[in-house]
Amino acid sequence: MDAFAFKVIHLAGVIGLFTALGSIITSGKDGKNKLGGILHGISLILIFIGGFGMIGMLKYGFPWWVIVKLVIWLAMGAMLSVGKRELLPRPATFGIVLALGIAAAYLGIYGKWI
Repeated sequence: MDAFAFKVIHLAGVIGLFTALGSIITSGKDGKNKLGGILHGISLILIFIGGFGMIGMLKYGFPWWVIVKLVIWLAMGAMLSVGKRELLPRPATFGIVLALGIAAAYLGIYGKWI
């Protein structure tokens, strides 16, 4: 498998993650969003496999920006609970998810040159 295939897997996971989080955040506390939770978990796995596959194929090692992206990945995983339980207001949750996504994208594109 080449780095392009891992990038496609990674980006498919990112699209799925934002779709799942949007669905979960907008559904509220009713807890009837099983599909959103399933998509969230599968998307996190795809992001992890695709990201580490690219790192291995491109021989980046384990630089600081990869560690920061792992922390962002963990935070995105925690946003499932924040969205389902409405621990924060919905606009704040959307803002946090968007900020984390922008930070991850920035580090993915420019992290190796910083």
